[in-house]
Amino acid sequence: MHERLLRQKLNATSFKRGSLDFQSVKSVGLVYNAADPTHSETIRQFVHLLKKQDKEVKVLAYFPDKETHENCPYKHFSNKALDWVMRPTGFEVEQFIETPFDVLINLCLKDCIPLEYISALSKAGFRVGPVSEKLYCYDLMIDASDERMSSFIKQVEFFLNRMNNYEISTI
Repeated sequence: MHERLLRQKLNATSFKRGSLDFQSVKSVGLVYNAADPTHSETIRQFVHLLKKQDKEVKVLAYFPDKETHENCPYKHFSNKALDWVMRPTGFEVEQFIETPFDVLINLCLKDCIPLEYISALSKAGFRVGPVSEKLYCYDLMIDASDERMSSFIKQVEFFLNRMNNYEISTI
């Protein structure tokens, strides 16, 4: 049901997708699954690196529980914000989806329905994420079989730094 509703929403909207020379990218959106606290420091360092490159960075963390996470330094949502078919809802999520980032990067190394939903509907010009069967979520998929966040981020940086400016398609 989740995928059917998502596909209906995707079919009802149109996005202009394309890549950019990463040096000219001004805004980056990052989403990640905050269930593994060991990833937090690596992600914080990546955010710091992007900001040093004069990129505006917005982060949205997902906690797969129903607790409150007041110590999280980023905007976040939890399972409380999911509807009955696992679609994330709420102001933070909607605002993030509507933000026209130059690049959106999903830093979740495994399938995560709420983050895939955000990635698929994002107004970002170019979307990067882990290899998935859900081709409609990303414009560039990167192998995450290593399961180390630092390795995945290095691959993201490697490929984005080699991108050229071209139009992918209008969906």
